[in-house]
Amino acid sequence: MVYGMCSLWKDYSLKDQIQRAAVSVLSNLAEGFERGTKDELIAFWYIARGSCGEVRAQLYVALDLGYVDKHTFDLIYDKADFTARLIARLIAGYKLGSYGGQKRADPKYQEKLDFEKYVKELANQSENNKGVTQ
Repeated sequence: MVYGMCSLWKDYSLKDQIQRAAVSVLSNLAEGFERGTKDELIAFWYIARGSCGEVRAQLYVALDLGYVDKHTFDLIYDKADFTARLIARLIAGYKLGSYGGQKRADPKYQEKLDFEKYVKELANQSENNKGVTQ
């Protein structure tokens, strides 16, 4: 949705910043999972959550500059906020749970399966929302 929103922007600095922040969310979720320990997993998930905040902040700049209409702003802002809340719940769940990371987990461990399902759902949502533009 972010890429579609700013595809025609001439402000390449803002465009690059918001696109990088959006990509950073999924990248840090994946990198944390691949690190193999619970502490690293959670640390990278905090970074991913921070990137959601960065997307929301950059959206305000785009709105103030007239690069994005209010409807698109609200739609993408809500998605970024919802994603940040999901990540917060993932972090809280892993902090309370017994999962010790991939290095210590049973390969059939349910959290791994749930995470893979979650990532696939995010990818499908992203694919379905490609056409959102200004």
